[in-house]
Amino acid sequence: MAAPARKTGRTVVVALGGNAILQPGQLGTFEEQLFNIDGAMRRIAALAADGWRVVLTHGNGPQVGNLLIQNALAAKTVAPMPMDVCGAMSQGQIGYLAAQTLANHLAKRGVDAPVVTVVTQVAVDPADKAFENPTKPVGPFYTEGDARRMMLEEGVAMKEDAGRGWRRVVPSPEPREIVELEAVRDLVEGGCLVVCSGGGGVPVVRSRGALSGIDAVIDKDLAAALLARQLGADALLILTDVPKAYIHYGTPEQEALDTVTASQMRAYAAAGHFKAGSMGPKVEACLRFVDAGGESVIASLTEVKEALAGRAGTHIVPDDASGAKRTRAGRSGGAQGKAGASPKARVGGRKGGGEAGAGGGKSEAGGKTEVRGKTKAEDGKTGASGTADKAPKRKAATQKPPRGARRRSGKTIDSSTRHSAVAE
Repeated sequence: MAAPARKTGRTVVVALGGNAILQPGQLGTFEEQLFNIDGAMRRIAALAADGWRVVLTHGNGPQVGNLLIQNALAAKTVAPMPMDVCGAMSQGQIGYLAAQTLANHLAKRGVDAPVVTVVTQVAVDPADKAFENPTKPVGPFYTEGDARRMMLEEGVAMKEDAGRGWRRVVPSPEPREIVELEAVRDLVEGGCLVVCSGGGGVPVVRSRGALSGIDAVIDKDLAAALLARQLGADALLILTDVPKAYIHYGTPEQEALDTVTASQMRAYAAAGHFKAGSMGPKVEACLRFVDAGGESVIASLTEVKEALAGRAGTHIVPDDASGAKRTRAGRSGGAQGKAGASPKARVGGRKGGGEAGAGGGKSEAGGKTEVRGKTKAEDGKTGASGTADKAPKRKAATQKPPRGARRRSGKTIDSSTRHSAVAE
């Protein structure tokens, strides 16, 4: 007889990196993606078998990009869909494969737990400064002539991309509100494993009490941190294609980070050790969750169980892990949770730390990490503030969209209909 799902226990929000769905060099066929997702879900099933209540998020960049290319190639035959709809489509696509394969692996382990995929909307502030400077490239490449025509006729922002052609660029605003949060919470408390907030969620804005889609890309790791905090999760696990976070990455002084306090990690970020397009958002997401009192882990997809057991990955903990308390976001918004460290995670002074890197040593004493070999802080770099992940304010979420927002057709629209994220 299958073991019933646990309705109480520790909750972990797991953010899957893009490598869990599509490996470098692959074409992105159905068979490739199914194989990759199946392998990832086999490891996630092991967490559920250990008693973790799992909430799973994932990336969707290549999938949305492919949908936009299909839009462009078939535009004369089939009406193209806007970007937010493409995001929702990719959530359904990946969520379907993840839920199916995860349920199969749970059944093999004798775990009786429903798996549910929730197409998730994430509200952003229409006054976010990101709308003033769209920077996130999406979709296919165009010639300069086609790009300039699209800018004039469709009102979209286009930029030249490293000599490879022109691409559309959209903003990447801060996530402010998980719209389906209470539904996700009810499912988790009911014993379901939930796949949600794929690709950072479908970006939406609130105006006059109504939601509408907007063309933007929300960072999936920042959205995962917001989800974890608002759910009152015990841990945030960000899975990637490297075993740990590193300082001096790619140099002879490269050094893996084992257990690090938030202030130490923030100092490394301020010194420019984590690139904005790769490890930077992951570290920022972890710091935001830790600032709320939790423990965050960055680890390899191949070491999921070991990471949550404290034997692998980079563990970022509150500066005062022994006394830190996290306010759990409940329906009444008030109940205090336990100290943020995961019950299985060991804070500092761990044996068998698994050092990595060609240079620089590391030692642990008294539960703190000491790193030999400091670097100079780079001008213009700033550390993770950890302040943007506070509970969303309804006032900010209900502001009117930027004046002059456009449809894809280039016509001006009012605040009660669909909004374009490209501000003029």
